[in-house]
Parts: sequence; structure tokens; C-alpha cells
Amino acid sequence: MRILFITIMYISVSFAHSLEVNISNIQNIKGKLYIGVYNKKDGFGIVGEEYIGVIKKITSNTFKYKFQDISGNTYAISVFQDLNDNSVLDKNFLGKPVESYGFSNNIRHIFSSATFDESKFELTKNKIINIIIE
Repeated sequence: MRILFITIMYISVSFAHSLEVNISNIQNIKGKLYIGVYNKKDGFGIVGEEYIGVIKKITSNTFKYKFQDISGNTYAISVFQDLNDNSVLDKNFLGKPVESYGFSNNIRHIFSSATFDESKFELTKNKIINIIIE
């Protein structure tokens, strides 16, 4: 029984990976960064719908965060800078964001968000994702 337990623990740990997210081009050193890792199309980019996520205070023009023990799967990342502490990506009357944002694969549209499919990547080993926010 003990061997079975050790074998199961080894298998579960061996399929867990780290995901490091490096964010650059932070223009305003204030507010918070919302980093969401999503594992499905539905709810992509919506705060509270992420598979895992963090909210961190901005202290420099670059930011690094490492998620640990993530199982192999298909994921996409959405990031935005909340300058006014209202927990949403603010947009102007035309729908264009007025706060900085970015996605994995550095997809950028002017009047719409990137989709899950455009931003997705496979996590099969430890990975570093670089995102430039604008």
C-alpha cells in the first residue's frame, strides 16, 4: 500500500509544471496587475473566471510571477493593469481600453480582446511566457 501511495505521489508531481509570466512595458508604476490563467474559452479574460490568477501591486516597469504545480494542459493568459482600483479593464466610449493590457502570444486588437484560441499555448513542461502590455 505504501508503494502505491508513493507511486501515485510521484506521478502527480511529475506532471506538475511551473509557469513563469514576465510582464514588461508597464508605463505607470501604480495600481495593480491582474494576471489570469485560463483553461477554457468560456469566460476568457473575465476576472473571477480564471483557472488560477493573482492580483499584485505594481512596483516597477516590469513584473514577474511564477505559478507552481500546474498540470499539463492548454492555457491562455490575460493581463491588465487596474489604475483606479475598480477591478475591471476600463474602456472609453468607443470600447477601446484606456488601461494597459496584454495576452499570451502578445495578440493585440484595437477594439476587441484577443480570443482564447489566439492566446492559447500548451503547458507540457516548465514554461516562461513574456507579455508586453500596452
